[in-house]
Amino acid sequence: MAGHYARLNKYKIYFSHIDTSSVFKPVWKKLLPAVASYYRIVFSNRDFINGDLPSRKIKIFTPAIDPLVPKQKIIPKKEARLYLKKYGGIPVRCPLIAQISRFDVWKNPMGVIQTFRMIQNTFPGAQLALVGFNTAKDNPAAGVVYKDIAAIAGKSRDIFLFFNPKGKDVLEFTVMAQNGADVIVQNSTKEGFSLVVTEAMWKRQPVLGGPASGIRKQIRNGKNGFIVKSPEEMAQRIIFLLSHPTERKRLGNSARKTVLENFLFPRLVLDHLKLYRSCLK
Repeated sequence: MAGHYARLNKYKIYFSHIDTSSVFKPVWKKLLPAVASYYRIVFSNRDFINGDLPSRKIKIFTPAIDPLVPKQKIIPKKEARLYLKKYGGIPVRCPLIAQISRFDVWKNPMGVIQTFRMIQNTFPGAQLALVGFNTAKDNPAAGVVYKDIAAIAGKSRDIFLFFNPKGKDVLEFTVMAQNGADVIVQNSTKEGFSLVVTEAMWKRQPVLGGPASGIRKQIRNGKNGFIVKSPEEMAQRIIFLLSHPTERKRLGNSARKTVLENFLFPRLVLDHLKLYRSCLK
C-alpha cells in the first residue's frame, strides 16, 4: 500500500489480487481510505469487489498466460506418458487423472481422492496423480496438508503424490503431467482465478473444476469442461470423459479456443494500454 503515500502522483493505480468482498470490518475500515484514494482500482475477479469501493474507479483485468513460454508447450501424449513413467513411476497404459496444484485445503485434494475411489469401480486400472511440488515460500501449511493426504493415500500403488521437488525438473514435470493426463481436475473450493486451469485448457484438456469463483470464469459447463459440486458428480463426469474419447476431444478443442479468445497475454496487454490511456486523457 506504499503507493497511497505517493500523493504527488495523481494517477495512482491499485492492483488487488485478494478477495475484498467479505472482510474483517475493523481492519477494512483502516484500509478503505487508502484503497479508495487510488485513481483506478483493478481486480482480477468481479466477485472480489467490496461494495464500499467507488464503482466508477473499478476495472476488471482477467489473468492471462503467455503461450510462447516453455510452460505452455504442447507435448504428444505418448511422449508425456513415457516421461511420467521414467521420472514419476506412473504406468504408461492406464487412465490417468491428475490435479496440478499445491497441497492446500482450498484445493480439496481429499475430495479428489474420494472421487478417484468411486471411479475405480468402473475403471479399476485408473491412476491418480496429485502434482503439487513444494516450491512456494508463501504456503507453510503445505507440509501439513501433504502429510494428511499421504496418510489417506497410504501405500496405494494407484495414487502418486509429488511434493518434494528434489531430483525433478518441476517445470518440465508439470508440463508433462498437464499433457499426459487423460482428465485434469481442479477441485478448488476457493480460487482467485487458477491459471493452472487456463494452462490445461490451452493444452486441449477439458478441465473438471470445483465451485470456486475463479474457475467458473473460465469453464463453461458442458461446453469446454465441467463444473462439479460434489465428489459423486465429479466421478460421474470423469467416467463419462474416459468412456467417450471423441467427446473429450471436442471439449478439449473448445477449451483451447476459450483460452485463445480470452486468456492470452495480448488481451491483457491491451487491457493495460486502455487503462493507462484513460488515465492520461
